[in-house]
Amino acid sequence: MTLFSTLFSSQQGRWLLPILVSLYLLICLPAQAQKTNTANSSSLATPSTQTAQTGEAVRKSPLWEAIAKQLNSQRSLTVELFVMSQCPFGVRAEEALIPIVKEFGRQVDFQLHYIASTTGPNQFRSLHGPDEVAEDSRQLIIAKYYPNQWLDYLLVRAKNYQTTDWQTAARQTGIDPAALTALLQGAESSQLLASDLNKATERAIRSSPTIFLNGQRYTGALTTPTKPVASNSTTKPTTITSPTTGLSCTTSDQCDDNSVCTDDACVNNVCTNTPITCDDNSECTIDTCNPLIGCIFAPIDPASCDDENICTDDACDDVLGCTHTPIVCDDESACTIDGCNTLIGCIFTPISCDDNDPCTIDACDAVSGCTHTPTTTVADAGPSQTIIHGTSATLAANMPSTGTGLWAVVSGPSTSIGQFTNRSNPRATFTPFGGTGQYVLTWTISNPPCTSSSSMTLTVRPSNTPPVATPNANQTATVGVPFSYTINAFSDAETPGSLTYTASIAPTNELSFNATTRVIFGVPAVAGVSNVIITARDPGGLTASTSFSITASNIITSIKTGNWEDRSTWNVNRVPTPNDQVIIDQNHIVTLSSTGRAKTLTERSNAKLKLAGTAPRLQLGL
Repeated sequence: MTLFSTLFSSQQGRWLLPILVSLYLLICLPAQAQKTNTANSSSLATPSTQTAQTGEAVRKSPLWEAIAKQLNSQRSLTVELFVMSQCPFGVRAEEALIPIVKEFGRQVDFQLHYIASTTGPNQFRSLHGPDEVAEDSRQLIIAKYYPNQWLDYLLVRAKNYQTTDWQTAARQTGIDPAALTALLQGAESSQLLASDLNKATERAIRSSPTIFLNGQRYTGALTTPTKPVASNSTTKPTTITSPTTGLSCTTSDQCDDNSVCTDDACVNNVCTNTPITCDDNSECTIDTCNPLIGCIFAPIDPASCDDENICTDDACDDVLGCTHTPIVCDDESACTIDGCNTLIGCIFTPISCDDNDPCTIDACDAVSGCTHTPTTTVADAGPSQTIIHGTSATLAANMPSTGTGLWAVVSGPSTSIGQFTNRSNPRATFTPFGGTGQYVLTWTISNPPCTSSSSMTLTVRPSNTPPVATPNANQTATVGVPFSYTINAFSDAETPGSLTYTASIAPTNELSFNATTRVIFGVPAVAGVSNVIITARDPGGLTASTSFSITASNIITSIKTGNWEDRSTWNVNRVPTPNDQVIIDQNHIVTLSSTGRAKTLTERSNAKLKLAGTAPRLQLGL
């Protein structure tokens, strides 16, 4: 039995094993790393060859290594990054890629593009809402007008990308927020965004982030493999641990396996190293544990949620996992059928407005939809009329703007076209040849092969009789109070609806007459009687009249208990004057605290004039 086998088989030897492993790591591994560095010293002369103070090579990210590898064989490299500006995965990609771009300088042509949808002229839709669209435009403007601050702005903005406070990032990177806002208000911001979005649309890119190196899609990791990768990855952590499970112990400290990924304990004098559970309850991360730093929740590759369908917004939900939300294709036009093609995106197919009618012009209005405008002016024969036998009627059809019009008699005591003075004149005179009765006249506008017709009825009554007056009762009014009265309509055997009215009011006393509504109205100015004569005239010139009177008085009545000097106490909304006949209505108490004047005073049941103040008095009949 060798010395080591004898030593490790003993109880004391098992305690020495962790100590010996640690000594090996301290002494042997640095030397081995130094050898590795020496062997690789002739490789690509890039920052990857820098060494730490310990002599161990500084490890770069897989993305850095992929870029460096291509630059080793060519002078320059185009790096394209497609993101949604408020997508957490996209922002992380910017934070990983921009320092690399800065490190390689002019050797790298860095192009940042955005993923969103165009829904109409200067109208855009993005997965994370209008704020994301605004940030896309903002970053494009900064890239054009502030190229020296652009990358720094992206890095600073990444720290608070989920807020609307972009001004802080602008100020910290030397960009004037007011000047930037002015640039964004111009049409150029929308033009830049629309042009940029075409790049993602043309290549059917929907996942944020998506990276291309010289046109080839990059599918590797973004950061250094200090974080765990997917379970199928061959990359392993370089940390050395010392499992102690099964070793004898008296305290838990003796069971430390140098890994933060286990709970170390001494149970019944035997060491246990129980793996901890790393679970952030998110379907969007790969949960692993690094023995040195503990749990790591690495975002899944966004490409894994790409359903290669341009008609969906692909994302990852912590609960549901990958989601594919149909995009909304709406150009807000009633003239298109909106849909989505999985290859080219939103499509807006024009609808057909053809009504198969040769007599209409078919078109489409974006708001109201299909319109069908007649090629011929729509005919209107005008209103029906009533005349007295022995008279003529002047017709009132509409004038054609397209086509020509022509009158005809459809039915009646006589259908002779000779009854019209001019059949093509919309204002033709019609003289009935057949006497009394009803004549149906048609006005037809023609614009071959299209026509439009409209009819009216002309009623011819027997010889005229005068109107018959309807009496009106005498009316009363109050001085200073608005007055209105509608007189009774007169009757007429032949043309009851065609009477015209006039009124004679003497004296007028500020009263007027509306002949259309038959209303006498106004505010009487003085007390007195106005005599009114109403006259009605029919179309044949026969008339009838009736008369009545309107008596205006200065009667003023209280409408509540109150003060004499308060105008709201009285029905005429003014204070009584010496010409007024004042009535204090029942149950009202009117208080007079100064000098009042009136022609007469009447106190009704339970009414009272109350004198108050230092020298109240009421002067009557003056």
